[in-house]
Amino acid sequence: MKEFFAKKSAGFYASVVAVVLGIVAVCAFAPARENQNSAIVVLMILGILCSAIVAVKHFPLTEYIPLIFNAAALAMVFNVLLHNLADIFAKNNVIGLSTGFILSMVFCALAAIASIVAVAAKHER
Repeated sequence: MKEFFAKKSAGFYASVVAVVLGIVAVCAFAPARENQNSAIVVLMILGILCSAIVAVKHFPLTEYIPLIFNAAALAMVFNVLLHNLADIFAKNNVIGLSTGFILSMVFCALAAIASIVAVAAKHER
């Protein structure tokens, strides 16, 4: 185990951070009342799984796959945000945004940023 972590570099740790942040984002988004699209949850879970696979066994250019899933999930979350903000401004939604949705949006963005770092950094020394 010590030898496994001795060979790892910043890209590996960024992939692990993306996994943790993605799990928090899914746990916050799944019960949120703004969750009307299960594709967002599926994309987040695929990003988590791919980041975990890349962290354990890295092949060249495979770190782009979780980045694509995380970026697509983030884009869909922003789309939901824009629709909800339009409803708030049109007075169709007087409740506002839920805390779970805001947390999931922040953690989804952080997971996407961690995926970008995983692409930019080396995974092994």
